[in-house]
Amino acid sequence: MTYLSTFSKTLMPGLRVGYMVVTGKHYQGIIERKLLHDLHTSSISQTIVSEYLASGHYRRHLSRLRADNLQSRNTMLQALERYFPEEIRWTVPTGGLFLWVQLPDDIPIGTIRKEAFAQNIYLACGSAFFPDKQGYPAMRLTFCLPPEEIEQGISIVGKLLKKYISRGCVDTARLVTRHRISNYQPLVHSS
Repeated sequence: MTYLSTFSKTLMPGLRVGYMVVTGKHYQGIIERKLLHDLHTSSISQTIVSEYLASGHYRRHLSRLRADNLQSRNTMLQALERYFPEEIRWTVPTGGLFLWVQLPDDIPIGTIRKEAFAQNIYLACGSAFFPDKQGYPAMRLTFCLPPEEIEQGISIVGKLLKKYISRGCVDTARLVTRHRISNYQPLVHSS
């Protein structure tokens, strides 16, 4: 078994400290590769993380972070319900910082990204998350911003999407109607 994770998203984005749990036959080979190829590990960063973990503060920090992320996720989901056109589908994540928005095939995502960027909204095009930039039209949206910024950003992107759908840029006859999540329950995280 091999388990990989990082403290970059939970403690500090620039920290760049991760960890690996390895059991079984792969253990020795991974240790050897680590020793041969990873010559520049920051011992200061690792020591800081180690002390923080030993202090017991990390568990409380994670609990607060989960509550904040859950509130931000719900804010974004409510804004998507209000501002996005019916033709758009999205995920309801149970963790993390992102949700995935699937777009109609014919939508000009490049144009929408440029227009959103002109209004200080950066959209991550879904193709960046597929091998060889393949896949289907989508966006990855982060909900790690304050609620008022999430609301404003989703409002702007919703207007842009509606503009291109109403201009006939999208063949709405081929669209699959998405299931709207209108009564999603907040997740309960116990510590």
